[in-house]
Amino acid sequence: MSILWLKLIFCAVVILYAGSRLTRLGDIISERSGIAKIWIGAVILAAVTSLPELATNICATAALRAPNLAVGDIFGSCLFNILLIAILDLIYNAKGRGSILGTVEIGHILAAVVGVILAAVAALGIVVEHCYPPVTFFNVGLYTLAIFVIYIIGSRIIFGFEEKRQEAYLEQKVRTIEKHEYRHLSTFSAYSRFVIFALVAVLAGSWLPIIGKQIAYATGWGQTFVGTFFLAAVTTLPEAVVAFSALSIGAIDMAVGNLLGSSVFNLLILFVADIFYRPASLFAAISIDHVVTATMVIIMTGIAVVGLVYRAEKRKYRHISWDAFALIAVFALAVFWLYKLGTGI
Repeated sequence: MSILWLKLIFCAVVILYAGSRLTRLGDIISERSGIAKIWIGAVILAAVTSLPELATNICATAALRAPNLAVGDIFGSCLFNILLIAILDLIYNAKGRGSILGTVEIGHILAAVVGVILAAVAALGIVVEHCYPPVTFFNVGLYTLAIFVIYIIGSRIIFGFEEKRQEAYLEQKVRTIEKHEYRHLSTFSAYSRFVIFALVAVLAGSWLPIIGKQIAYATGWGQTFVGTFFLAAVTTLPEAVVAFSALSIGAIDMAVGNLLGSSVFNLLILFVADIFYRPASLFAAISIDHVVTATMVIIMTGIAVVGLVYRAEKRKYRHISWDAFALIAVFALAVFWLYKLGTGI
């Protein structure tokens, strides 16, 4: 059993290292490629940090036929992304600077609302496809297809609204990159290293569901619980790297925006997973327990929305804001609830 945990830790270290290199190289490439639209760079960064989730889901659905691991990883990654906002709040608020959600621009509410809608569609799809025969198009479920359409529309609205602000962030990231070890890196080296580390992330992400399936079998915790918390914790490491790096340079909007945007992108992966899962519609094949996780994603994101809107000055107790406390409490409740469901207690 200890060998399985060592494998998981090793996989986490590989993903952490590859993810940290990919995020920096992705910034360099987006800046040097001459892409005119700033939102394209944002999509690239979101895709880069979500490479482990993408590889994990494709392997879990196409090779292992383990859809519960795949969907658990997606919803769990969203939970961890929102939890990271609470952790950033604790760090930011340690010196009495106030709630991080009360400090960042209110425009982040767009990404949060899109995330709530996508998670709600996913929860509805799981319930409906467990009660009625699923409606599919080329074996892709109606609800995952709806997630794809809503993501495209929502992303266009988000990036159109935040284009000017993202331009300022990109300039700040570029200045930060130029101060570090990559300032003399050639464009060819940036591309070649990006491909190498992307392959490393994909290989590690592809190995992760195999380890997760073995852990679920050995512990009896179930694939839903293992995928939601163990695999998701590992695949969220690149997002954590970006968030803490942004906070360290004072780019709190970049940190919060990356976490909310990554959650939205992760939910899009449900559509990709459904494409690769050929035996049936993805939502019809998974456990109904995932509705619990999807609901927790909606609640936690909703708390973030309230934190963005309600900007009262006194919102903390002993340097912890009410929204950070609520996010941590809901996450703990999600862990406890899914553990009970997974173990049959």
